[in-house]
Amino acid sequence: MASGGIRVQEGTVPATPPSGYVTIWMDTATSPAVCKVVKDTGAQVSLEAAAGSPEGTDVLSTGEVGGNKYLREDGDGTCSWQTVTATETNTLTTMTGVVDDQLPVGTGANTGAYKTLPATGAAAAVSYNSATNAFTQAASTDLSDTANIVLDNQANTYSTGAQDFSSATSLTVPTAAGAAPTASGQIAYDSTANQLEYGDATVNRIVVNTNEAQTLTTKTIDLASNTVTGTKAEFDTAVSDGNIAYTGGAHHDGFSDFVANEHIDHSGVTITVAGDANEITVAEGAQDISASRTFTVGIADAPTIPGTYMTLPTKADSDPTGADGRVYYNTTSNTLKYAEDTVWKTVANIDDAQTFSGANTFSGDTTFSGDVVLPLNVTTATNGEITVDATSDQLVYRSSAAEHVPLTTGTFGFNLQPAETGDQATGFYAVKAVTITGIRCHVTGSGTSVLWRLAHGTDPSVAGSEIETGTCSSKTSITSDTAMSGGAAVAAGDLVWLEATTVTGTIDEFFLQVEYTEDRV
Repeated sequence: MASGGIRVQEGTVPATPPSGYVTIWMDTATSPAVCKVVKDTGAQVSLEAAAGSPEGTDVLSTGEVGGNKYLREDGDGTCSWQTVTATETNTLTTMTGVVDDQLPVGTGANTGAYKTLPATGAAAAVSYNSATNAFTQAASTDLSDTANIVLDNQANTYSTGAQDFSSATSLTVPTAAGAAPTASGQIAYDSTANQLEYGDATVNRIVVNTNEAQTLTTKTIDLASNTVTGTKAEFDTAVSDGNIAYTGGAHHDGFSDFVANEHIDHSGVTITVAGDANEITVAEGAQDISASRTFTVGIADAPTIPGTYMTLPTKADSDPTGADGRVYYNTTSNTLKYAEDTVWKTVANIDDAQTFSGANTFSGDTTFSGDVVLPLNVTTATNGEITVDATSDQLVYRSSAAEHVPLTTGTFGFNLQPAETGDQATGFYAVKAVTITGIRCHVTGSGTSVLWRLAHGTDPSVAGSEIETGTCSSKTSITSDTAMSGGAAVAAGDLVWLEATTVTGTIDEFFLQVEYTEDRV
């Protein structure tokens, strides 16, 4: 502010106050009017008291004494401090704003004493509602200091005096599943075991029910002035665990069911297992039986069996249950058998003819004397297997993943002298089916080559089924049946012929040889 002074103004504070002045402005734009201090920059401060609700600690009580007072609305626009008074005939309805569940009671010497009230809903004339922080009292309830007021929804401690429940018809104690009080003085009812229990110096005790059978553990029963009655059977059941005995012992032989020589001194008894050498093994030898003993009896390792022979178990008809190591003699089949896992095997008798069933493998040099009967009409599956085909009268074996007939490999040939284009010759008739396994050819003369075709069928005058074609310029070989372009199989009853398709130059001789094996029929 460069120059000016203080002005007093009334009305609405303008957006741009007068320059050079600080104005005390009674702003009438609000109701009621507000007094403001306004600078020429537009900054302003209201001179009214700050708005808000004062806290209880901000309310003054200057000059008031006595302690227990409350601030009362007097009905004339003012308030005043009032002394709280309470007599035995006070009738309370609801007190709100109380922050504790206690109520001051008494006069004179009792002023300042407090009573603890039960929660709302309890069967009491005076109660405290913790949700609304209010005390509730039924009409004409006497709040004199002649008795304690207690809460009924929490633990209460009775410090002195005897508690008299003589007017009650019964007393309900705490009940819970598995209740097991241990502290001295505690008592509860276990709703699971249906029994009353109490605590005894950290130990849980069970109150005995004399109306039912009881199980007593490690207890002493004084029978000096008591009698135990019951039948012998009942008594036997009761003492079956041996927990009842006579002090100092009983007159054992005096019992009516005493059996002579039933009880002897076992420390003087020994057991000795006798037998020939190598026949038995006794783990502990001769031992008394004052304690439990274990004797192992069996055949020793690598034993020498005495005598001239050993008799094995025998059985007729079907085999018993098999397991590794078991052996017996079958009297029906007159064979010696042993078990391999759960399957019984027959020991071969080399002095008699043997019949082998299933697949049998003979390794090493095996000599068979006499007649050997091979299996008939079996489809071989593994290299080395052999069978007899009774239909075709063939000996069949498997080799290189295929079945073959031994000693039936053969050859046949064609010889064209000279060889000219268009020549044809028939050279083989298949009595049984064969497989062509190789072709070899040779030419001589001043010519260069022969283009040939090998075929089979029932009529050489027609084309037939082609086995292979090729060119022979000197010596040519085709030795694999899979290399035959047309097919290596020749059916039984077919003819095989050779055709000289094209002859180049003068060929004095054209020779072609065919190799085959006889198929299993």
